[in-house]
Amino acid sequence: MKGLLKKIGDSSYTLYLTHTVLLGAFYTLGIRDYLVRKEMPMLGYVLAITFIIIVSMLFYKFIEAPLYRYFKKKLIT
Repeated sequence: MKGLLKKIGDSSYTLYLTHTVLLGAFYTLGIRDYLVRKEMPMLGYVLAITFIIIVSMLFYKFIEAPLYRYFKKKLIT
């Protein structure tokens, strides 16, 4: 659990930047309304939060962290 929380913490800036876009997509695609009509709104919240965290962690791992390392290396040399 500690490792997972560290990864989420590392991707917190990405989480901050992407959560509004992903929430907007969740609502625009109608997923939220569909789940509310089926009387499963809690499932919708859990899915949205899980999806946002996973996308943020992937964005951090494959885009933000490599760019950070690249520019850190360039600035040091």
